[in-house]
Amino acid sequence: MDKIKQWTVLISAVSIISGILLSVIPQGKLRPAYKTLISVVLIYAFMSPLITSGSIDFNIGDYLKSNYELSGSYDKYALQSVTDSAEKAVEQVLFDLASAAEISCSFSAECVTEGDGVKLKKIIVSGAALPEIRDEIMKLLLDSGFDKEIIIFEDETDEQ
Repeated sequence: MDKIKQWTVLISAVSIISGILLSVIPQGKLRPAYKTLISVVLIYAFMSPLITSGSIDFNIGDYLKSNYELSGSYDKYALQSVTDSAEKAVEQVLFDLASAAEISCSFSAECVTEGDGVKLKKIIVSGAALPEIRDEIMKLLLDSGFDKEIIIFEDETDEQ
């Protein structure tokens, strides 16, 4: 890893010095020659690990060990993102179903991750105070393939 660090420092230094030199070189007949020389030096800097006898020592085991803890937190955030996306998708499908049936209510979905997948934990229906509307929503959801056990109706009195 130390050689990779040296190589990146070399490329950075050569790039900065090349930029400075090109900005101070006066316009004239020799400017293209300076550009060519700087380009050759820059190419040499990029190829220096291949030209020198030593090779780059990159140990994947050390890299994974040092970055594994960070990887675990990425997995947690990725799963949370997938769960949030699933909830929004279910809510949109339910909204579309209710709109098509001309039912006015709102839905809230809660999903959890189980194993390698995401499972719908519950559907909360609010804004359906009348029993007729609740029956119509329940029938619509059951006909769409949702389980009766996960459907919860929330009254305005429940929110207080």
